[in-house]
Amino acid sequence: MKKLIAFTLLLFGLVCCKPKTETEVIELPALRASSVYNRDSVASYLKKYENLHKQTADNYYERGYEEKNRNPKKAIYLLKRAITLNPSYESYKELGVLLLTCELYEEAVDLYNFLLYKGNQSPNTAYIFKAPDIDIYYGEMLSNYLKYKYMDSYLIDQARQEGLDITALRKKLFSDSRLLADTSLLAFKFFTEEDLEKYRESPANFKNFLSQFKDSSSTFEINEKDVQKFDYSGFYSEYEGPEEIDPKMESTVFFQERQDNSNAWVRYNFKYINDYKNFKAVIYAVDTSENACPIDMRMIYFSLVTYANNGKVLDHKIVAKQCGTELSTLKYNAGKYTVSNYKCFWKNPFDKSDFDNELIKKEYVNTNNYGITPEGKIQDINAPINP
Repeated sequence: MKKLIAFTLLLFGLVCCKPKTETEVIELPALRASSVYNRDSVASYLKKYENLHKQTADNYYERGYEEKNRNPKKAIYLLKRAITLNPSYESYKELGVLLLTCELYEEAVDLYNFLLYKGNQSPNTAYIFKAPDIDIYYGEMLSNYLKYKYMDSYLIDQARQEGLDITALRKKLFSDSRLLADTSLLAFKFFTEEDLEKYRESPANFKNFLSQFKDSSSTFEINEKDVQKFDYSGFYSEYEGPEEIDPKMESTVFFQERQDNSNAWVRYNFKYINDYKNFKAVIYAVDTSENACPIDMRMIYFSLVTYANNGKVLDHKIVAKQCGTELSTLKYNAGKYTVSNYKCFWKNPFDKSDFDNELIKKEYVNTNNYGITPEGKIQDINAPINP
């Protein structure tokens, strides 16, 4: 019995002397998740910890990379954990792809802005990691367009200055099925000044110019009321910013006024078009009025212009107008342009800037008839008709 008690005590002693295992939890200092797109916060964290937590961050990165196809949202979480412990260009780049996949466009914009931003004060006049590649510019332009329907030409200039292949960037962007847009318009964003000069003279631009004339009637009239009408809403561009290219505005290089002076500023309305075998004939209105002037003081004229099929001006003539003391109306029928001319009398000598005036009367002067030759020249087809 004494032996049994002694053995029991020995066994109890051995059990009690077994080393106790403890789990120690070590909290690694991490970047706040809300600060991962803040340049100052990330730079400060990297300066303090450098690659001290890289091994742990790499584990999160690898797990996120494995999850990106199975569970993209989980992959985003894991990649963000990696970034909070060791911010790196590669982690941000992979995260950007996942944000686009999950349609988190606003956050994607923040991420790409962060990677593309250069500090504006020395010595931080450099990217947070390194010069971004084509994928980063592509991600920034795509996320901005998908979220805000906007694409910044400045980014293309920046990529060009960095020596990146702009043709490859454009191809990558326009081949993305998520970009459900008219890429022929977005293509203007990639134009250099040389590209733009070539486009201005191109058949495509002339075709764009002609496409804006909607009325091809064989009979029409611009009477005393019509001659003072002008659609100001259609003039103003939908594009904003000095670096943006507006195709509609670029097509105005074919106006006679722009042909005479390439820097001319023209306020216009597209009116009528007729298609001849070897040329096109159009009528457009140009407004030179003072802003907010009374309707009967508007300075508007209607130009008849003939163009060769390559966009070269063949001939031009003003066929209707309301310009101070002069008024001309037009009737068109089967190739014949009948212009009736009037003289306007005002209470005071006419000055387009003096709105405190009054139209007293109009007197008929004469009528002229014009036609267009097979060569596209505008000519009188009979002597003027006098009252």
